[in-house]
This record gives sequence, C-alpha cells and structure tokens, in this order.
Amino acid sequence: MLINRIGAAALAIASALPSLVLSEEQPRAASVQSTFVSPDKSLSFAFSVPEDEDNDFYFTLRVHRDFSWGAVGLGTDDMPGALIFMIYDNRNGESVTFSPRLANGHYEPQYFPQLEVDELPGTGIISEKYMVYQGRCRKNCRTWPLRGNTFGSIDVNSTTQKAIWALGMTEDFASDKPWQGIKYHQQYGTFTIDMARTHGATEPPTLDGNSRNEGTTLDIEHVNKSDVQSTMHAVFMILAIVGLMPLAVVLLRLGGAVRWHALIQAASLVFLLAGLAMGVMTSFRYTRSQKFNSYHQILGFLLTAFFLCQYALGFFNHRQYRQTGVMSKYNAVHVWFGRVVILIAIMNAFFGFTFALNRKYGMVLAGLIIMVCVASLIVIIGRQWLDKRRGITPQGPYPSPRSPYNDSPPTPNQHGPSRAQWPSGMDYFPSEPPPRYESTLEDDSASQRQTIGLRPLSSWRNSRPSGPRRNDTSSSPGIGGTQSPRELL
Repeated sequence: MLINRIGAAALAIASALPSLVLSEEQPRAASVQSTFVSPDKSLSFAFSVPEDEDNDFYFTLRVHRDFSWGAVGLGTDDMPGALIFMIYDNRNGESVTFSPRLANGHYEPQYFPQLEVDELPGTGIISEKYMVYQGRCRKNCRTWPLRGNTFGSIDVNSTTQKAIWALGMTEDFASDKPWQGIKYHQQYGTFTIDMARTHGATEPPTLDGNSRNEGTTLDIEHVNKSDVQSTMHAVFMILAIVGLMPLAVVLLRLGGAVRWHALIQAASLVFLLAGLAMGVMTSFRYTRSQKFNSYHQILGFLLTAFFLCQYALGFFNHRQYRQTGVMSKYNAVHVWFGRVVILIAIMNAFFGFTFALNRKYGMVLAGLIIMVCVASLIVIIGRQWLDKRRGITPQGPYPSPRSPYNDSPPTPNQHGPSRAQWPSGMDYFPSEPPPRYESTLEDDSASQRQTIGLRPLSSWRNSRPSGPRRNDTSSSPGIGGTQSPRELL
C-alpha cells in the first residue's frame, strides 16, 4: 500500500516536470533580444529572430520626438547597400509613419516598397515624447536588391553584424507618405549587433527608458552635423541677389559711382557662380533633386545665364560711354532686363526654401527683402532731399561725358600737350575757351579804357584807293569807327 502511494507520487512529479521546464523556457524565449541605445538615449533599436524562420525577424525602433526622424540601417557599416528602417510622425501627430528605404550611396535613401512588414501592437506615440514602431519583417528582409544586379544581406547567425544609425534635425516634421523627402542627418554612427543570440523569440522585443545596450557595441558616433553645402548655396545666392546687386544699383543712382557699380557687380557675379556650384553639389545628395528637373533648379540655370548676359550688356554699355560719352543702344535693355531678372531670382529663392524643406527661412528672406527695400528708399529719397536743400541739380546716374568715371580735371595725356609745351603766359586748357578779356589799366573809367578803331567793312573794290599803292602802313588805318573788343570763341 505504501509502495503504491510512493509510486503514484513519483509519477505525478515526473508528469509535472516538463510543464515546469517549458514554463521557465517560455519567458526566456520571449525576452531574447539584442538592444542598441545611442549615447544620448535619443534612439533605441532592438532585434530578435523567431525560431525556425528562414526570412522573418522582429524589430522595434524608438526615437525621441525632438528629432524630425530616426533610422537604423542593417547589412553594412556605411550607407551604400544598407536596408534602412526609418520612422517619423504622421500628419496628425497621433502615430508614426514607417518608411523602408535602400541606400545606394552617400545621399538620401530611396523608398523601398518591396519590403513587407507587419505592424504590431505597441506602435505609436509613447508619453508624448517618443515615436515607437514594432514590426515583423516578412519579405526581402535578409536579402534585398541593389543597383547593378547586386544584393545586400544580413547574417542572422553572426555575432558581429554591422549596422548604422542616424537622427534627423531637431525640428518639427510630419508626413503620412513613406516616400517623403527628408533633410540631412544631425547625428549618425555605426554599431555591431549579435544576431545569433536572439534566435527563438516568440514576441517582438521591447524598449523603454530603462533599456540599455545588450549584445551590441557602439563603433562610431558623429554629432552636430549639417548640410554645409546647402547652407552655403543659400548664403551665396542671397548675398549676391538681395545684397550686392541692389547695393550696386543704389550707388549708381545716388551719385554716378560707375566704378563702384562695376566692382560690386563683379563681386556679385563671383558669389553667384559659387552659389551655383554649391547648389549643384547639394543636388546630388537628395533623391528629389538628382535629376535636376524641379522648377527651382530649372529657373536657377536659366537665371544664371540671364545674369551673365546682363553683365555683358553692362560691360559693353559702360565701355562705349567711356569712349564716346554716349549711351549705347542697349542701355534701356540693360536697365529693365536687370530689374526683371532680379525680381524673378528673388521669387526663385522662395521656391528654393520650399524645395529644401525650409519654408520657415522663407519668412526670414521676406523680412530681409523688406529691410533692403526700405533702406534703399530712405537713402535715395534722403539724398535727393539734401541735394535740393543745397541747390544741387541732379545729373542722373552717370557723370559728365567729359569724365564719365571721375570728377577730376583732365590730364595732359587726355587733352593734348603737357603744360610745359603750352605757349608762355597761357594758364588755361587749349581745349577750353580763353578767359574773358579784362582791362589792365588802374583807372577803370570808361574814358580811359583802350579801344580799337574799326570801321564798317565795304566792298574791296569800293574801298581800294585810286592813287598808287603805299607799302607803309598808316599809323591810323581807316578800318572803321571805335569798337569794343570781342571775346574769342
């Protein structure tokens, strides 16, 4: 009897052991994951592999909402060839948009719709501070096509699989489109992940504020990065179009400073071409601009050609005026064509800020343009008011034809012989009228002034004397009555 009871108890214990073992293994399998946390804890990524699956894997991505977007790339420690999981706020700000992409180079990754991912519960906005996406990748997860008939891949049995991470700019950004264009990253780096240790998971990995690095190692971190080329493109173009070109026009209109007008416009041409070069280099960084078919880019190339034509018109117009003192027939074209081109260029600057996803800077540009216009009007109107008070007659945008580029007196090389070659006693330019005749007598009364005796001229035949010709000259030649001296013209 006792033996039967002991045997029954042994059987009960033996039957309970498998269930106890499974109950302990189940939580362990569900919690297997490798976790990466960025140094400032703004981005976290967790990875796990389901048991007996040839293509699937679980992943969870968590990004702080201070950043416009966050992403992790698998398969490489550099951008080219990486499979990228990116998330950002959706339009209403209540959930997140998942954007799978492929990176084929060091430029904006391209949307990859062939990747199939099941969105899992737990996706959304957490505590109003974090974007979280949980998913199970179903297709094109472990291998994916690249350009040139090549493929990228990950090895889920590797203990040192390479990966990259990045965070966008610290600004508001939201879209429901998974193919939405993005701006340059502010932080990025590389890390390695142990995928072999994650096999056997039954649930997606979890992330929270207490998550720490497990099965991952940070390799490289870069912070405070920005798109310098795009910034310099905007700075150079605005400096040339909104700054230097209006300044050159104002100087010309104020006092005929033609030389300063030409020098400043030459400087604006240098900044214009430098801005064009920066814009072309920036265009290769983004998929939306690589084909150079946007209205901002097309207008930019056309406007650059128009500005070159405008500079040529100005050069030939000034050269002819300097040589002849007469405006060329292209002067009106130069003036009005320049005004129209500058106006279109300013409009294209607003298009450019929209194209670069920087609309808020368009408001800054609008304020700058208003300031420039107001300052120019104050200077021009103020100068005209001062000239009117001083009794100065405006001479237009160009100086006297005698000296179109300065107001200094003419030099001997410009107007003939040097002063040493002039006749003695001449103290005026040979090309100018002589000074008015003035009497040198101390007694300036009318009775003491010298006069020259002249008489009305008559026909030579009638005035010819009938007697023999005299070779001597009479001391009082009869050539008319007393006359006042004339000025020489």
